[in-house]
Amino acid sequence: MICPWTLTAQCANLASMISASTSDESLTAHQKSIAGIIEQSYVRMTEEDRCCPEALRSMAAVCLNAGLFKQSKSLLLESLAMDPKDSQARFHLGCACQALGEVNEAIEAFQESLRRSPGQASAHFRLGVVYRELGRFEEASKCYKRALRLDPKHDKARFDLALIDLLHGNTKRGFQGYEYRWDEKIGSLITRSAAPLWLGGKAIDKRTLLLHEEQGFGDTLQFVRYLPCVAELGASVMLKVQPELRELMKTSFPSIPVVSSWEEVPAHDFQCTLPSLPLACQPWLKEHIPNQVPYLKADARKVRRWQKRLGADKRLRVGIVWAGNPLLIINARRSIRLGDFRDIIDHVPCRFIRLQKDITPEDRLELNSSGMMEEFEDAFEDFSETAALVENLDLVISVDTCATHLAGSLGRPFWVLVPHVPDWRWGLGREDSDWYPTARIFRQEQAGDWPGLLSRVGAELSHLANQARDRK
Repeated sequence: MICPWTLTAQCANLASMISASTSDESLTAHQKSIAGIIEQSYVRMTEEDRCCPEALRSMAAVCLNAGLFKQSKSLLLESLAMDPKDSQARFHLGCACQALGEVNEAIEAFQESLRRSPGQASAHFRLGVVYRELGRFEEASKCYKRALRLDPKHDKARFDLALIDLLHGNTKRGFQGYEYRWDEKIGSLITRSAAPLWLGGKAIDKRTLLLHEEQGFGDTLQFVRYLPCVAELGASVMLKVQPELRELMKTSFPSIPVVSSWEEVPAHDFQCTLPSLPLACQPWLKEHIPNQVPYLKADARKVRRWQKRLGADKRLRVGIVWAGNPLLIINARRSIRLGDFRDIIDHVPCRFIRLQKDITPEDRLELNSSGMMEEFEDAFEDFSETAALVENLDLVISVDTCATHLAGSLGRPFWVLVPHVPDWRWGLGREDSDWYPTARIFRQEQAGDWPGLLSRVGAELSHLANQARDRK
């Protein structure tokens, strides 16, 4: 008989490689390796093994952790056919269906798991996540609160409640709850300094404060707007950011020392990560979100160089970004296929410029065969170059990526294309943004309806292009 613990041990090393993967290619390779082990183990199973729900459930758990959701679902259904009362198998089935986008099946599995075992905080939480992703926020909140009654230390539930608050514009309570992202179970968010954490409760006059990046490029670009607030409190500020952002930050904040993530920083008294600044600065701000733009600026020499390089043209210059980071779980929901922009690019009289840094092989074939937009690879050397190019564009059109935050922080007009249930930064039910006065938000009217959204974008862009042509 196959021992499930032996199987788990066989796959543990590969599973850890998956969690540490930094590219889509390596992720897929590790997944294939685990899939091979699972397949071989299944083939070697005796009839007795295949009648053992525990062995099947163990294999399914390995698949689930490795991102092999279809295989996990298949094994769990086989296990549940033998033991339909297994609430844990139902819970894992819900997780697999949720990952596959089969939301109705996920809800049914979580509800059935809870019907058989109502004391599972994790099942209440995961059901809440499904409801939140569907935009059923009231039901999601109830699930999170049930999880917290069962497990008061369930910080993931507190964090997700904060995301709902932020999405609805409840920034004061939302940013208080946003600090629960630091729970070690949520992610690998760690402080990069031994200095005490400053969240606004201590005087920092004449003290040195290190502000450093925590998450992605977009978060850094969004939250550096709070630097003037901190400086007004009398602190001596140092800024530590991703290497790609260092030059842009040095240009934008010439009086503040800026170092990259890999550099050592001088001694300092306190530290704070950039996404914690909205909470730390709450007591001193008249308006909770300072939205005066631009608060970043591109290098003037680089701007002039790009102006000369692009040359004069009567058409609008429009930068396009269609996809985000493929390694992020949310990417499939927020990204659009390049080919879906074809109708806009073919029929709207604009000068389209690629602002999408990372290109898939499929995208490259599409771009090479169609010549649908201009490309400047050196614009992606770092954000100072990209910023200088953006300063020479009339409009940026992007899915929810750092390109929107770059355009917004420079005070440039941009249109952000968001899914039916967007990231908390873009709120609900409105076209404007509290964070960026130059933003216009285009929303899916139904989940997954990118064609309908792009049809509206095309019509609005055509109108804008005709207006620009008439003026010139």
